[in-house]
Amino acid sequence: MRGVVSMAAPIVLFEDGVTFFFGEGTPRKVDWDELDELARCDHIDPPTGMALKAALLERNGLRAFPPAGREAQIVRWRVGDGA
Repeated sequence: MRGVVSMAAPIVLFEDGVTFFFGEGTPRKVDWDELDELARCDHIDPPTGMALKAALLERNGLRAFPPAGREAQIVRWRVGDGA
């Protein structure tokens, strides 16, 4: 069995939150403190949006996100045979 990408969504990371681009709709900006569920799905400890922000900064070697934001993606996988 192999992993198969089930979802990939572009995002932009800012100091005050994340802008999501899903489908053809208007981009939606969400504050870090509203991202606890996303942190839980990514096994961030503690599962809070602020801890998710800290982890992303640390993993990217940053002290802060640039004013223009930092482009990234949310990628989700599922177990599958790749067929």
